[in-house]
Amino acid sequence: MDIHISKPEFKHSELITQNGMVTAQHSDAAHIGANILERGGNAVDAAVATAFASGVLLPLSNGIGGGGLMVIRMPDGDTKCIDYGMVTGENASPEMFRYEDALETPHPDAHRMSRRFAAPAVVDNENVHGYKSISTPGTVAGLCTALDAWGSFDLKDIIEPAATLAESGYRISFALTLAILSARFLISRTPATANLLTPDGFPPTPGDIFKLPMYARSLRLIAESGPSIFYRGEIAEAMVDEIQKNGGILTSDDFATYQPIVYEGTLDGEYRGINMSGVPGANACSLSIEALQILQHFDLKSLRWNSPEYLHFVIEAFKLATVDRYTYVGDPKVTGAPIAALVNSTFAKERASLVDHNSAKYPDAGNPWPYSDTPEPENFLKPAGVSFDQGTTHINAVDSQGMAVSLTQSNVGFSGVVIGAIGAVMNNAMRWPETLPGTVNSIYPRVRSVHNMSPLILQKDGKLWASIGSSGGRRIATGLAQSLINVIDFEKSLQEGIQAPRIHVETDDVLIDGRLGDSTRIALESMGHKVRVATPDYVSAQFSTPNGIRKTDAGLVSGIYPVNKQGTAAGI
Repeated sequence: MDIHISKPEFKHSELITQNGMVTAQHSDAAHIGANILERGGNAVDAAVATAFASGVLLPLSNGIGGGGLMVIRMPDGDTKCIDYGMVTGENASPEMFRYEDALETPHPDAHRMSRRFAAPAVVDNENVHGYKSISTPGTVAGLCTALDAWGSFDLKDIIEPAATLAESGYRISFALTLAILSARFLISRTPATANLLTPDGFPPTPGDIFKLPMYARSLRLIAESGPSIFYRGEIAEAMVDEIQKNGGILTSDDFATYQPIVYEGTLDGEYRGINMSGVPGANACSLSIEALQILQHFDLKSLRWNSPEYLHFVIEAFKLATVDRYTYVGDPKVTGAPIAALVNSTFAKERASLVDHNSAKYPDAGNPWPYSDTPEPENFLKPAGVSFDQGTTHINAVDSQGMAVSLTQSNVGFSGVVIGAIGAVMNNAMRWPETLPGTVNSIYPRVRSVHNMSPLILQKDGKLWASIGSSGGRRIATGLAQSLINVIDFEKSLQEGIQAPRIHVETDDVLIDGRLGDSTRIALESMGHKVRVATPDYVSAQFSTPNGIRKTDAGLVSGIYPVNKQGTAAGI
């Protein structure tokens, strides 16, 4: 007699409001953003306030020591975006690290999903942990630039809720306690980090009041003086002094010259009549858009939802888009990467023609150059992989006028470094570049290395359709694409689409949610896929954690991934 085992089911409630909504990965942050809307602020005001608050509430994942991307839909439907990602220092080079003979080991809950793009590991993980791992942060510049350009509130009013929260403290969550516990040995290496995160020598207990007094002070200095104090004043001096005393490479000039990139347009594509807008550059927006544009050449709706036959098409499309990404995507300033060509609809059709309907393939990269506005360089750089990261958060905000913001920001992972004088966890964005020299994503001075953020805004017939994004490193793009397909092709609600079981693939092995069942695994293996299984639990998501806001006839409707993070929607 067979033994049958029950499977976990993860759900989140759906919020519907009429006049505005914010989604975030902490309830207090979402509430702060919604309060800004209730006070008459627009979507940019709400998103920026939520982002500053998220840095307080999720300090290992994001904050003033990190960077991000933002897509903005104006009330008239025009789209703009800001890249405020971290930038490598002027002294950055492959020679700043020593390398192991062995290949890099990915994060413990990941396996090598892109073996063809593996690279040597760095001795002592200096590109991941410690002062050498830090790149110039962009969060303060990016958020202040957005507020100045499109917000309506004063910077002081936007920052003060976050500063008050940092000063007065908040009840620490199970998720943050577990994150601190898992990093306790790394935390103990740096006194300022240990003093902040384990003040009594132990991780704080869930429910304890957690305070960040120096972070509150830093926020108020920024509110009073603007971003200049962070990049050329007292805060910059404190960061550079501590980084250089401890073997880091950043200089005062790295901070003084930092500028976010403000694009007048966006990186656009289309899926079944819905326009998708992301951020140009060395991020995962092009991956999300290219994969969806490949998939629109197949009648997915005719297949059973989440059937092996349907999942096969998703897998093959992402293999094609990912090998293109690893072959061509780098900072365009240095590499001349043909980012826009990767989301060209004719190129997507060309790539879709290579999909075998019944059998797994391991494709080579396509040739996007015929679709590029610039000619192919004579010696275009070699392909490169992308690092695994997990220290990210995502925010959406929509107001009553139809302005929308999709914002992802990140510390990349956990560097283990807190700058004591400012109370902030610093990024470890030096883990993003490829460790091999001479590739599209190698370590170069003053560049934005390839990363995995992919905020998107979607419109249909010129009207707002959704704002969506995710945390989850390399698994962000696959999560976003499947969430959107669930809604567009299979007519699920956004909440149903986001919380449904899914797969992840890059160029090699496939990771499937265990809730899809053994029959799905067996069927995919029979098609030639190499399959591994991971089932989300209440502690770890295993897959990315999207959240979004959908504009419907009923109003603004939320979608929150219900595992691991404290995703919440708040609205008016």
